[in-house]
Amino acid sequence: MKKLDNKGFAIASVLYSIMVLFLILLLSILGILGSRKAILDKNKKDIIESLNSSLENNKFIFEHRNITIVNDGNLENIRFALMDGVYVKLIGDNYLESEYIKYNLDINNIENGTYNVVYTANNGGNTITGTRKITFTNATDVKTFDYTGYSQIFTPTKNGYYKVELWGASGGIRTGEGYMEGKGAYVVGNIELAIDESLFVYVGQHPTYTTTSCYETNPNNSFNSSSLGACSGGGGATDIRLTSDAWDNFASLKSRIMVAAGGGGSIYQGSGGFGGTLSGGDGIGTSGNAVHFAGAGATQISTDFGIASRSTTIGGGGYYAGNPGYGGNAGGGSSFISGYYGCNAISEESTENNIIHTGQPNHYSGLIFKNGMMRSGADEMPTHNGTSTMIGNSGNGYAKISLIYYYE
Repeated sequence: MKKLDNKGFAIASVLYSIMVLFLILLLSILGILGSRKAILDKNKKDIIESLNSSLENNKFIFEHRNITIVNDGNLENIRFALMDGVYVKLIGDNYLESEYIKYNLDINNIENGTYNVVYTANNGGNTITGTRKITFTNATDVKTFDYTGYSQIFTPTKNGYYKVELWGASGGIRTGEGYMEGKGAYVVGNIELAIDESLFVYVGQHPTYTTTSCYETNPNNSFNSSSLGACSGGGGATDIRLTSDAWDNFASLKSRIMVAAGGGGSIYQGSGGFGGTLSGGDGIGTSGNAVHFAGAGATQISTDFGIASRSTTIGGGGYYAGNPGYGGNAGGGSSFISGYYGCNAISEESTENNIIHTGQPNHYSGLIFKNGMMRSGADEMPTHNGTSTMIGNSGNGYAKISLIYYYE
């Protein structure tokens, strides 16, 4: 009986061991299947996330989805408004250039009203589309500024983009045949402004000429060029500032984000230097040896920041002022647009006696202009009313700020 019990126990032990091995094997198989399912689920999740990411990123992004465009008949302004803030975001940090983006709107035949504008772009053979609501209105919002001899304020009434146009003043000139004025420059650009984000406008003065008392206190000085006396003053710059103070206050000058240069003063036959773009025009003289003493035009790293030095004639005002004419005709000033390629903005740490160049065009405030353009006083530019063109600006400076589009 005892032997039978031992034999039965042995058989039971074998069966138990087989059962344990079977259970271990079963659990292993289930574990493997579970792992494979987890892997498959993860792969499925990754694929879905990848697809979602692809779908999420391959799309149109509108900086301001719904906008209202001022329909003033200026196709350039309408094109800017339609394309500003419109881009296609691709996978990762890649973006499609705006030149590949089209819209289904004939802007040559726009009537006031609301449109659902469809934008399309082709990326690798795939067409991407996006839609936003755009309203056109003829409710114009244009502010103009003539020379007054003091700062003037502009306060936006809407959140949106504004077109800023500035004309510098021409320099003083001696009356007579063969004497030509250094004409003022023109600059333009579009800037985004918020309601109540005020700007200060300084419009340049066209100075008079005198043959007597050239160096008495303040004869022939000009607003936004020089406070010093001379036989012939330089044309004042016209500029936009963030800080209001006396025109020659350094902190105020440092805050300028856009400047249209003035022309240089003239006393001899020839001409004062024209108000320039990145560099001002040189003074030109044809009488005697005046040409040898003519003032050079300003550059982006001249020494006269904003205020012209004195001699017989005074240079045109500008971001940098033109050089004076030492017995000859003075040079023109240089212009500036924050964000404009080639401009050399100064740093916020600059002082009157220590100008620090940053080597880049953006003003320290972070405010920059889009679609910036400069025209020297020797080139063709729009007239003040925008209906025609002229070569350089004569007389006092001028400023105009127009609303292009706005958003709620």
